[in-house]
Amino acid sequence: MEKSIISNSCNKEIAGFGQKAWVKQLASCSGMPLMLHQHAAGKRIVYLVLDCSTSMARKGKISHAKEGSISFALEAVEKDYVVGLISFASEAKHLLEPRHDISCIKNALEVIKARGSTNMADAIIMAAERLSRMQGEKIITIVTDGQPDSDDETLEAAEVAKNAGISIMCIGTDDADTRFLEKLATRKELSAKVEAAYLRQGITRMAGLLPDKRSVLQITGGA
Repeated sequence: MEKSIISNSCNKEIAGFGQKAWVKQLASCSGMPLMLHQHAAGKRIVYLVLDCSTSMARKGKISHAKEGSISFALEAVEKDYVVGLISFASEAKHLLEPRHDISCIKNALEVIKARGSTNMADAIIMAAERLSRMQGEKIITIVTDGQPDSDDETLEAAEVAKNAGISIMCIGTDDADTRFLEKLATRKELSAKVEAAYLRQGITRMAGLLPDKRSVLQITGGA
């Protein structure tokens, strides 16, 4: 059973949207006020899907993953994405609905602890099911340090997501298999593997692959 961790109080993000520095800067340049409408908030959506299995407790990987996730979210929000969060170990847990508010993302990351196995398939299924209810550009970004409980089930879940128009990016470390990551991602260049000590930087760099509105790069599509 999926669990919702974050309070509805985070919905205050909409009211505070106009106070963000980058929004004020855009408004100043355009000479017009900018508004966030709830019906438009889901047009550019990315779910961060984090491995929280027991092995992530080693070498400070869970801390690196949290720090990298915050940096990833900051850049994603600057590109006008809403960011959701799902963790997985022996089971997948839905931690946060996609949103712009960085403080809510930080709060969601704080509750994460490393324990259990690597049920990546269920996490992809959970993210894809939620994204399938939304309209717009949809991306899943997976962070892992090893092989999933079932390669076949994970790749099958990823294929279903891709066929539904959802792009997959992934970054691995330690025991993660480079070839598996390449199969998991929508395209080979949307996967990467780094040393554990550089996991934070690696996750941050993945945010650079998110296309912004001015980019001609299209993440969605075939292999």
